[in-house]
Amino acid sequence: MPFVPFKYNAREIPLLKYIKPAIDDYDAITSDLSNAIKDAPNSLKVVRGYEGQAASDTAQEFDKSGTTKFIHHLHTLGVAFVGDGGDIEIKQVTLDTNASEAHLARLRKDIYDAACGVDAQDAATGNTSGVAIRLRYSDLDMNCAAIGNEFSASLESLLCFINIDAAARHIGNFDGLTATFVFNTDVSVNEAETIQMCADSKDMLSQRTVLANYPWVKSVDDEIERIDEELGG
Repeated sequence: MPFVPFKYNAREIPLLKYIKPAIDDYDAITSDLSNAIKDAPNSLKVVRGYEGQAASDTAQEFDKSGTTKFIHHLHTLGVAFVGDGGDIEIKQVTLDTNASEAHLARLRKDIYDAACGVDAQDAATGNTSGVAIRLRYSDLDMNCAAIGNEFSASLESLLCFINIDAAARHIGNFDGLTATFVFNTDVSVNEAETIQMCADSKDMLSQRTVLANYPWVKSVDDEIERIDEELGG
């Protein structure tokens, strides 16, 4: 089998190279934020001057490891034992995630921008004009066109090997033939706007041209045949 490269660009740099650092940062922050939400208690009870065994154990263990026993009481009991005079106080714990959420939103936007993608969360909704939709997908469309050029070159190389193999098998000589590779892409459109434009153009354009641009028509010939059958019947 021949080795034919299918490259993302002429420099042979994959798309992942451009967006992996941002994705790794996004995953790391999301993980840290998830851990912080799970670990943060809703409230904290501060007990001052507690002379029981728990306070003694906590102090000894805190001196040794710095966290083990203290964290255990904090997370399992929601209690922090401290010295001084006897007292108990309940402190509300508020976890501020605004900075992290803002950074995650920025990272998400950077990832889609670097990849020339379209974020479904920010996709236009409602009766958006066709111009706005095309503008939203313009970067993705240009990126796909560039990839199509690279893939066309790869397919031409593959076709060369196919011709050599066909000649070696005495199937035929196809060196003189040319091939055109077409990559079909679907673009979101405003159907209501397109249908209205087709209706407004029916007196200026042929029926075949109007049907070819009508969003619901899959085959112009089949549609014309159905129209003729209905008019004839």
